[in-house]
Amino acid sequence: MAFNFGPSIKTFNQIASDFIAGMGKPCELYYPPIEISCPNCTNGYIYLQGGPVPFTNNSPCPYCGGTNKIVTPETHETIYMMVYYNPKDFIKYQEFDAGIADGMVQTRGLISDASKVERISYAIIHNNVDGINQMRYVREGEMVPCGASLSQEFLQMWKRTG
Repeated sequence: MAFNFGPSIKTFNQIASDFIAGMGKPCELYYPPIEISCPNCTNGYIYLQGGPVPFTNNSPCPYCGGTNKIVTPETHETIYMMVYYNPKDFIKYQEFDAGIADGMVQTRGLISDASKVERISYAIIHNNVDGINQMRYVREGEMVPCGASLSQEFLQMWKRTG
């Protein structure tokens, strides 16, 4: 007789999601600035027809200052993840490297946040303790799917940088 695990896995995944949302630590994800070509000029000194700010050719573009680049500022958002500070608490997995450096942490997050984590330049993981400095971390290695169905959560190692 075959047993249908589908409903049980769905229930487990919902409990795991609720646990991370309720017990997880706030983690600020910082995305790098984005550099795009100026929409107003071709090389910093030649007006591009239809650009937002007309100017005389062979003078610096007033939109980009003659750089032909527009840089968006660094942006950030907060997600919640379980944070494991003690290597004894780390969840072991097949690719797990036993050589853990001081200051490394492991997080367990929701797979819906995985693409956000992959795009960041760094994260600040809050420890919810007043008076304690918040630490800056960068991703160390690739994230690994985890959980009952391997489609709900991921693990990620982080290295402290400041």
